[in-house]
Amino acid sequence: MRRGHIKLNVPNLQFDATTGEYRVSHHVSPKGYYKGAQVVKNDNANA
Repeated sequence: MRRGHIKLNVPNLQFDATTGEYRVSHHVSPKGYYKGAQVVKNDNANA
């Protein structure tokens, strides 16, 4: 393997204005929101 392949991968994080948290792009936030709409209902009290 050449040294050009040895690098750190930066996670692709985006700020979610709905929840006020950072999340990985193209993934549902921990509170169940995706693109500003709630797609997963979370009944967990810790969320």
